[in-house]
Amino acid sequence: HAQRLFKMKFGVIAGTSSCRSISDFLENQNIEYSVHLKKGYLFSECSKITGQISYFFPAGKKVGVCIGKKRYFYDYIIDLSHPFALQIKQKMNMLAAHKILRYVRRQTQYSNFFYGPSTMFFSLYGQGYTKVLSLLGHKGTYDFIKALKNFDNPDRYLIISRSIEPVSFGVNYKFDPDLLFDRNWFDSILEKYPIQAVLIKDSGKEGMTEEKIRYFSQKNKTVFMLKAPINNHAMIFDSLETLKKDILQKVMKHEKP
Repeated sequence: HAQRLFKMKFGVIAGTSSCRSISDFLENQNIEYSVHLKKGYLFSECSKITGQISYFFPAGKKVGVCIGKKRYFYDYIIDLSHPFALQIKQKMNMLAAHKILRYVRRQTQYSNFFYGPSTMFFSLYGQGYTKVLSLLGHKGTYDFIKALKNFDNPDRYLIISRSIEPVSFGVNYKFDPDLLFDRNWFDSILEKYPIQAVLIKDSGKEGMTEEKIRYFSQKNKTVFMLKAPINNHAMIFDSLETLKKDILQKVMKHEKP
């Protein structure tokens, strides 16, 4: 029987912890792939391509990824980007939905949630809170502060934030991504500042979202949760196991003589 000459190749869009699990799986199954990431952190051993993706484009039966002047071609895109990485998902809308295998984390069940920083700000404003701890990261905190400045005098507010990229408003701490749930840091912040409200993102189980809600609620702080809208232009998988099964099926079907 003739061996297929062209092996299937997957383009993995990284950005979360789940990437390690998927790249190990592809490695073990001897499936060809490349991992795309914005900055050069994450792993050493896998075939990674660093750089901001300019755009995606359909290319016959393949899908293309363009970075600067370089183009990469794949049979499918495996999207493991963070729930809040909305722009990269927007760029993928150019491709046929069945070409995108997207892992979507299960959302956290919590009633005080918002889809945008400005509606979140209005709710907070309505309750009279001015002393805030933001765990929304650089962009989320920045968007929240922008909403605040549009509608109120920012001098009335104390905003404590932590982020990888610094926030220039209020008091900002450097965030170590390995310490998702940093109880000692949370304890010290609550002792140091008279925090009334805490802003968090729904980063699902991986982001220890429920633990954060429980911790701050026990300290009698009101928790406001930001949700990411789900981009459904893709094949959606809510567990890595079902995603892996689907990848295997596609490879087997392709490599049948």
